[in-house]
Amino acid sequence: MTRSIFSPVVLGIALLPMLTAPSARASSGTMVITTDTTLTEDHQGNILVNANKVTLDCAGHTVSGPGVPGFNGGIEVAGGLSGVTVRDAK
Repeated sequence: MTRSIFSPVVLGIALLPMLTAPSARASSGTMVITTDTTLTEDHQGNILVNANKVTLDCAGHTVSGPGVPGFNGGIEVAGGLSGVTVRDAK
């Protein structure tokens, strides 16, 4: 039986995306953020940050759209949270 010396390398490459901040593609409706997230495209709708110590990096993208009942629209941080950062939004 032959062992491959590349197995740890392949495994490491496969796990790499899990070690970086999640990204969010363009979507519509309400997006709920509970971990560090970077937008990769504009978002049509609302974004609710619903966890402590979370960064939402809009990466220069636009968040737009009408609000929904009980939510004015755009980016909202749920009450009572701390350490939330929203950056680079248009």
